[in-house]
Amino acid sequence: MALVTGDECGLLKLADLHRNTATRIDEHEVQARSRGILKIATSAVDATTGATTFHAARRDGALETWRRNATEEPFSRQSTAAGLAPSTTFLASIDRGLL
Repeated sequence: MALVTGDECGLLKLADLHRNTATRIDEHEVQARSRGILKIATSAVDATTGATTFHAARRDGALETWRRNATEEPFSRQSTAAGLAPSTTFLASIDRGLL
């Protein structure tokens, strides 16, 4: 099992719980508090191949879409949308925040 995590400085990591490892998703990511990760949401996971798509909302208003086609492949950024309102209203409530 793997988890995608993001922090307040914008670092996205993939934690592989079976191998007890964590790797950066984007080796060239510029870290800054203004690029911090606010929310991460998965939109598609194929349990057979490991193909995964997720979205990351950043503090600076960018919404990024990331994808990998198989478990052993790295993630690649598919798109970035800019200009989200600073007071974005999220639609679903979860335990420790809003999604």
